[in-house]
Amino acid sequence: MHVALLLPVAVIMGAHTIVFGHSRYHLPLMPIFAVYAAALLSARVPAYRLSHRPVFVGAAVTVTVLFSVWIRQIVILDFARITALLSHAG
Repeated sequence: MHVALLLPVAVIMGAHTIVFGHSRYHLPLMPIFAVYAAALLSARVPAYRLSHRPVFVGAAVTVTVLFSVWIRQIVILDFARITALLSHAG
């Protein structure tokens, strides 16, 4: 089920990232991260039982890496654009 949901997003984003390389093509990841984060938070399994599963560890590492890339994009690369937009609007 996850493959059927995520494959179109990965293909479209992958093609646009290679061709255009603009940060707006990374935005479809945020709702997907939110869904998986909500599923993790709503799980009624104790944390010590989840920490031994390789799938959970792999997912946690993947989300952490992708989230840090997203934060880096906003803080380092897009900061000048954000401040210019705010100074122009204000």
